[in-house]
Amino acid sequence: MNWSVEDQKTQIQSFLYTLGFIVFLLGFFMNTLILISAGLFLLGIAFLSKKYLMYMVVHFYLDNSALPVRLSTGESGRLVLTFINTSRFPFLSMRGEMTADENVRFSADPVAPDDRSFHFTIMAPANRKTTISCPVYGLSRGTARIQTLAITCEDPFHVFRCTLKPNEMIRTRIIVYPKPEPVHNLNRMIPADLGFNRAPHSLIKDYTLPTGIRDYEHSDPFRHIHWKATARLGKLQTKTFEQVAQVSWTFLFLSETNYLANKTTEDFERRLSAAAFMTEYACRHHYPYDIYCNNKPMGLSQMTIIEENQGMPQLKKAWELFAFMQKWQIKTPIDRAVRAIRNRLSGKRIIFIMDFDPSGRVHQQLYPLLKEGHSVYQLVLSENSSALTSVNSAGGVDID
Repeated sequence: MNWSVEDQKTQIQSFLYTLGFIVFLLGFFMNTLILISAGLFLLGIAFLSKKYLMYMVVHFYLDNSALPVRLSTGESGRLVLTFINTSRFPFLSMRGEMTADENVRFSADPVAPDDRSFHFTIMAPANRKTTISCPVYGLSRGTARIQTLAITCEDPFHVFRCTLKPNEMIRTRIIVYPKPEPVHNLNRMIPADLGFNRAPHSLIKDYTLPTGIRDYEHSDPFRHIHWKATARLGKLQTKTFEQVAQVSWTFLFLSETNYLANKTTEDFERRLSAAAFMTEYACRHHYPYDIYCNNKPMGLSQMTIIEENQGMPQLKKAWELFAFMQKWQIKTPIDRAVRAIRNRLSGKRIIFIMDFDPSGRVHQQLYPLLKEGHSVYQLVLSENSSALTSVNSAGGVDID
């Protein structure tokens, strides 16, 4: 990335030009070689100082292709900026300052004073890359960018000084994920479609159908010991059972288009924290899931969608979506969003309503999903906890 050169300080350079010219004239009229040489030296320093600095600025770049920094709320990380000097001379005497958005601060200490600016010094060797690493702390969920970056540089004699500012936006982002908040009743979700496919992990095991044996481990139930196999092999053996449940989760974020807000709310932040916990839970248990949000993206798409998948790549996509979501984003009407979701769903699924219109009209849109055999649950927040409650066929909520 190139720079715009601002705030050029030429007072010392002008003084050297004036002083050098006067000394040169005195030496010329007095026919004194020392004064002539001193005057020429001062004029040369004044001239070369700016030439050197302008030459170095042309050959000094910021690598604007850095990967984003990812961290959770309340965690710290490292932001790295890479500068490139392509000239044959070293670039000395540089001091920099940068600021970022309000949801991060440049400190690794959570109790340190709130400081949005970071100061650094840099020296760029000839034909080398130089990196600057600074601590960054996530204050709240969202994405942050470097808002300002200014580098003050001088020539080696400190005669000429200028300030460099990037002439384009710095692409490096700081993505702050929501902090996961535990959700109660999560282990009580019963799949709507049991099926017959094996799964690496499941909520339900068919204990009436042993499929084999293996060596006994301390965590295995005592009642599952296979005594005949133990006597035959001479060491404790336990039974293994068929895992038959097919678990597929769907997360829905539905808000009315007229539900406007120009800033986030505590309720919305807690719902995203609960969603972060549930997707992390699904990742640990190898459950596939997809996410539908009626935030309208750019283009013809009606919704923001994360296709069904599982594992760490899926968790990364989900948490990045949670970091980007905001209350003031444009919404697709809920009835249109639900129709589009119904056309995409296949098989019976467990559906979680994570965010909804507070007027209650979302429940009127859920009846087609219940009629098609899906199990629908709604996230309910209390003062200190959150839990999942089932939505009945009448559109209401069953309170356990």
